Amino acid sequence: GLQQEASKRWSMGAQQVLDSAQALYETHKATTYPRTDSTFLPESQWVDAPQVMKALAQSDPALGDWVQRANLNIKSRAWNDKRVTAHHAIIPTAARVNLGRLSADELKLYDLVRRRYVAQFYPDHEYDQTTIQTEVGEDRFRTTGRMARVPGWKDVLGVTHEPNDAENENSVQRLPTVAQGEAVAVSDVEVQAKQTQPLQHYTEGTLIAAMKSIGKLVADPKLKSVLKETAGIGTEATRASIIETLFKRAFVRKQGKKYLLSTPAGRALIAAVPDQVKDPATTARWEQALDDIAQGAGSLQAFLDAQAAWVAGIVATPISFDAGVTAVNAHDDKNTPARTCPGCGKPMRMRKGSSGPFWGCSGYPDCKKTLPAEGKKRRAATVRVPVDKKAGTKCPTCSKGSLVQRTVKSGKNAGKPFVGCSCYPNCDHFSWRT
Repeated sequence: GLQQEASKRWSMGAQQVLDSAQALYETHKATTYPRTDSTFLPESQWVDAPQVMKALAQSDPALGDWVQRANLNIKSRAWNDKRVTAHHAIIPTAARVNLGRLSADELKLYDLVRRRYVAQFYPDHEYDQTTIQTEVGEDRFRTTGRMARVPGWKDVLGVTHEPNDAENENSVQRLPTVAQGEAVAVSDVEVQAKQTQPLQHYTEGTLIAAMKSIGKLVADPKLKSVLKETAGIGTEATRASIIETLFKRAFVRKQGKKYLLSTPAGRALIAAVPDQVKDPATTARWEQALDDIAQGAGSLQAFLDAQAAWVAGIVATPISFDAGVTAVNAHDDKNTPARTCPGCGKPMRMRKGSSGPFWGCSGYPDCKKTLPAEGKKRRAATVRVPVDKKAGTKCPTCSKGSLVQRTVKSGKNAGKPFVGCSCYPNCDHFSWRT
């Protein structure tokens, strides 16, 4: 939650938040253990609240007024022994903190933690929710608005609407005072043509949220339940390092300071690996097997043997690339001569497509150069030219591609036009233009 909030407010990276939170705990003794997924506190620590609040006021006089107005008799739902796991929620310690020693990032996180702690000793936030329905002819329009009555705990956090409220941009507005049945004048009518918008790119914060709730993407109810119980992919302590690894291996890059975009290398990896490797249900199955072992219902050695056999099977399986092309070990045929890519100079590998083998560059997807395999009719490199009456129609050979007019670029037929399939080299349909 701290990583998601820091990402939303300041575009801070997950590892950046984890490092700063660790420094607040280890170096400055300002907060409790940070690598926790708990949002609850042991009830025995409720009596320590006066000491913690006093330390906060002494550390920062600017916070003194908030501490002064807090009601320490309020016991929020955060105090719940039954919901505390191995570690309780991140809270400020009773130590007096020298704010001048904190870095800018550390101070931001510390302020989030201490304000959240203080806010629980404030009353509920109260507001009026208003909905006005207006009839214009046969059409009915609905307008919603909200007016705060008692700021409560929101006053401490400095927020005007609920976090993650998808409608906050439209709902947090003040509406005029109207009476039931009151007539209104229609001053203007405008019909707007709009399109649905694609999903926004992930930020580090929303990606962490998706990793935690990955079970939503699993169809099997049992596996979905396992992923929910194990908090999805990774833990509070490892998700940041998982994202950092994506950056280091150039599978993901940042667009500006906020959004994450996949790279060609990342997309090629996902396209290449077998489905069971990238399926979150695989993680759930492993978690289920390990849980059985912990409960004495499974064998560790049997699990390791099954994993070894599974990995061996995957390694022995050819890797799938785009367009149904399958990579084949170039060393399978000792008599197959090596090839060097004429485009980039890297070694070429024999691959199998839907219409037979061909040579493909090992630098794929950065280089997509291909050559026909031995025994196939070789063609000179070609370029596109204006289409004739045959071009644009469906390929009669594979029925997947369309016919494209090209010209021979070199050789004795250089300059001569012909029509070929757009799915080449997977489809070798060829005819001279007539």
